[in-house]
Amino acid sequence: MRSKFTMIITSIFVLVANIALAQTNYYIMKSRGISDDYDFTSQGTLLIQGNAQGVKDALSAEQPLPFKFTLYGKGYWTYRASNNGYITFDVDTYVNFPNNTNLPDTKAPKSSIFGFWDALTIVTPDPNYRYEVVAWTYGEAPNRVHVIQWFQVRKDLETSSLHTFAIRLYESGKFDVVLNLYFKGTGVESTTTGTIGCQNEDGTKGIAVSGSPNIQFPTDLTSGDKSSFIVYEFNYGTQPKYDVAILSLDLPKYVKNNTQVPITGKLRNLGSETITNLKLNYTVDDGLVISRQITDLKIESGEVYSFTHPTSWTVPSAEKNYTIEAWASDINGQKDENEKNDKLKATVSASSSMVVRKPLYEVFTSSTCPPCKPGNEKLSGVLNQFTNKWTVVKYQYYFPGAGDPYCTAECLDRGSYYGEINSVPRLLIDGQWNDNPNSMTVDIFNQFFNQPCFVSIKGQAKIQGQSVDVTGTIETGIDLTGTQTLYLAVVEKITKKNATTNGETEFYYVMKKMLPDAKGTSVGTLTKGKPFSFNQQFSFPGVYRLPKNTADSIKIYSEHSVEEFKNLTVVMWLQNDQTKEVYQSEFSQTTTSVDDYSNSFLVNLYPNPINTSGTIQFSIEKPELVKFNIVNSIGQIVYSSNSSTYEAGTHTIEFDANTLWSGTYFMNLFIGDKIITRTFIK
Repeated sequence: MRSKFTMIITSIFVLVANIALAQTNYYIMKSRGISDDYDFTSQGTLLIQGNAQGVKDALSAEQPLPFKFTLYGKGYWTYRASNNGYITFDVDTYVNFPNNTNLPDTKAPKSSIFGFWDALTIVTPDPNYRYEVVAWTYGEAPNRVHVIQWFQVRKDLETSSLHTFAIRLYESGKFDVVLNLYFKGTGVESTTTGTIGCQNEDGTKGIAVSGSPNIQFPTDLTSGDKSSFIVYEFNYGTQPKYDVAILSLDLPKYVKNNTQVPITGKLRNLGSETITNLKLNYTVDDGLVISRQITDLKIESGEVYSFTHPTSWTVPSAEKNYTIEAWASDINGQKDENEKNDKLKATVSASSSMVVRKPLYEVFTSSTCPPCKPGNEKLSGVLNQFTNKWTVVKYQYYFPGAGDPYCTAECLDRGSYYGEINSVPRLLIDGQWNDNPNSMTVDIFNQFFNQPCFVSIKGQAKIQGQSVDVTGTIETGIDLTGTQTLYLAVVEKITKKNATTNGETEFYYVMKKMLPDAKGTSVGTLTKGKPFSFNQQFSFPGVYRLPKNTADSIKIYSEHSVEEFKNLTVVMWLQNDQTKEVYQSEFSQTTTSVDDYSNSFLVNLYPNPINTSGTIQFSIEKPELVKFNIVNSIGQIVYSSNSSTYEAGTHTIEFDANTLWSGTYFMNLFIGDKIITRTFIK
């Protein structure tokens, strides 16, 4: 039997627990700029599509979430999106709310998150651009992020101003609102004001960003640059006063011995108090702690602080890997209340064998994409200031519209390598920087060019007739373990015939073929002082054809789209397939002769088709060194002869075809420094 005293204590405990639960709410931190995998221009799943008349007061169909999301302690698996800038987990309601208020409000949408709640409409004045609400998910479990993106919506009755923003739901439990882009157009300046916040299932508890319901949509968001985005982060619980998290330790992966390396990174103030001073610390291989007091700071709650430790690290003479750990402490003279996010480690490899880096610029673009023209022009404007200090590969892509005529399956394979390309133009620098080339600057170029490099690539490409023969070596000043791959891209330095609708008339470094294919050549572990040699050959088959569009794209093993073979060269690079980091890139030293020497040497191949054996007949006017090989339809050498010297006259060479599978093949006959190619069928 329970005593009266026990019942009283239990009741008090329940009451206290309920009061604590009732008081729990979200707290909001504001920051500027993001650097994660979120790409606000992603295509996504269409939730609400605008039209010429304007879509108002529309709710999307019920949408599934890839994970359970919890709002105010209640879990949800589905939601609906409103054109008016919010989502609701109350999927049984079909009422749309255009008139925004402050929160909480029992008359406002329940179980809802408000990205920018206002009376909005979605109009499509230009069919070449997107006016819609879309959703997609990025990241891997248990760190997935589900995005609901409002793309170019406007205030009801507005005639010009457009607003782009998003709600991001994190599998970890938090959510945020990201304000991406403001477009004024030629009409009246925006008067759009809104509410940003959330509230629970009965509207009795909620929170809104200060200024709601009259927050002005920022008019300085005009570039689409991630560093300018405004982010409101919502976390459930009580915000500590002092909590500094280290976000990154921005050190080079490779450094040269006996040099000075700054210890740099980023901290974020997750506490409620403004930080005016703190202590920066780091160690190398768990050795002596190097600490310095930093004063005269003003880091507001939610803000990110980029730091450089006053004492640089002097790299020792030993060639090895060093582990550096950094953290902040003594926040305003107080102890950090959450030590779990305080420290971060990075490994740095030291070597004395440094070489000049040539960053690789991979561009996904299309002649049907209006923003691609200024994007390519911006990139060229920067690169042209740095002669012979970079390499470029352009992958013409299949959207928007009918897509670029020079898009091939290998272009798409390269896009898949980077986890799919959802928007063009898209620029990858050394496989690390992933953004719109319109954001390219001289500072960004220098950031990659100045990174230490210990890998060199040297290669020669002979382009004779329609054949490409690439040989070369890779050398490294440090040991590289993991999944390194050599990629070779045959590019045409300038093309013109693929011009379509975006105003571009010339296209540079257009990818025509990857050798042997888009998977490259596995290199594996590279050891210091042990060169890796490579050789790849390919003969462009058939004759030139200009496809009507991407759907009619070139079949790279039976035809080609090379406008001028004398304009071909080869881009070579070594890349880690796990991290996507490019260690080094280089253009080949290229010698080109586009003459067809078939008549000069009277070369014949018969019979065609071949059954069990084939015969090569050729005539020469002076002694020559002769050899030949046979290449299959995917660029693999399936037969290769030894070199032999033949006297002047007519000669025949027979070869066994019994081991060849049925299909199309290319015979390359090498006479001195000339190459003659013949196509045959088995």
